[in-house]
Amino acid sequence: MPTFSESDDIARRAAARLSSEFDPNLPALVEAQLQGGGAPQRFSPTGIAVAALVVQIVKFAWDVWRDLQKDGKPPPPDLLASRIRLEVPVDSGVGESERDRIIEIVVDEVMKRE
Repeated sequence: MPTFSESDDIARRAAARLSSEFDPNLPALVEAQLQGGGAPQRFSPTGIAVAALVVQIVKFAWDVWRDLQKDGKPPPPDLLASRIRLEVPVDSGVGESERDRIIEIVVDEVMKRE
């Protein structure tokens, strides 16, 4: 069964992949979120919002993945992505297309870990 640290690793990998699209500081911002602290004020509010959303999506995706896998087989990626889209709202600092891109990368990272 997956552990919490595995979900942290997924968040880190997703942040690394998304950093060129959103904010080069995204890996550091996600790490700050994972450590339970806020980001220093010198970072952009958008970067902070994206980092928080990455962590939120990873945690939700991980919970859904574990629940759906209880029947012994991994859920299809599109089902996982659909569930996340229904449950994770668009943040005021991030648009729907950005949220969907984050979901796409997170789902890909969750599926890779199998």
